[in-house]
This record gives sequence, C-alpha cells and structure tokens, in this order.
Amino acid sequence: MKINTEKRTGGFKNVGNIANYIYEKVTQLEAETEVLRKGSNEFKKSLNEVTNAIEDIAAGSLSVVSDTEKIALHIAKLEETLSDNQEHIRRVTDNMDRIIDYKNQGLKLMSELRRLQ
Repeated sequence: MKINTEKRTGGFKNVGNIANYIYEKVTQLEAETEVLRKGSNEFKKSLNEVTNAIEDIAAGSLSVVSDTEKIALHIAKLEETLSDNQEHIRRVTDNMDRIIDYKNQGLKLMSELRRLQ
C-alpha cells in the first residue's frame, strides 16, 4: 500500500516552512526569555527593597506608620513584578511546547522522507 506522503508532508517546501516557523519561535522564545530575565532582576530588586524595609522596622529607624506605608508600596511593586513574571513564564512555556511539537513534526517528516528515498 503506497502512502501519499505529499499530502501528509506538504513536500519539501512545507518542511522548510516548518523549519522557518520553528526558527522564528526560537527567536521569539529568546526574546521572551530576555524579558523574563529582566523581570526576574526586577523581582530580586523588589525583594531586596522589601527586605530593606523590614530591616528598617527592626532597627526602629522609621515610625510605624511610615514603615507600614513603605512596606505596602514595596509589596504592591512585588505583586506587580510577580504578576508580570507569571505572564512571561506562561508565554515561554507555551512557546517551548509549540517548538517541541514542531520539532517532533519535523523529525517525523524527515523520517518519512528518508523512507521514500
């Protein structure tokens, strides 16, 4: 029984298109990874700010009201940074899943092409 691989694979052009698409997604993944890295640095900075605020309270250098307002601002910044990072992580994870799917499709197509030779 002969399988019509032309329909299933779309020919070599489709393989090239898939390879280009995978390359674009990898490039996009790299860009989003950089955004995530920047977000992680912001998260660390916010965490350090919260730590510094807590140390200020322990040292008694600021009034209770002032410290509470400062901590609330830092917590709000920290929550915002965490929220931003979750979106970046979701995007990176989604892109990685798609890249893996396309890679697997490409490998399957290459295997089918080898069988035709």
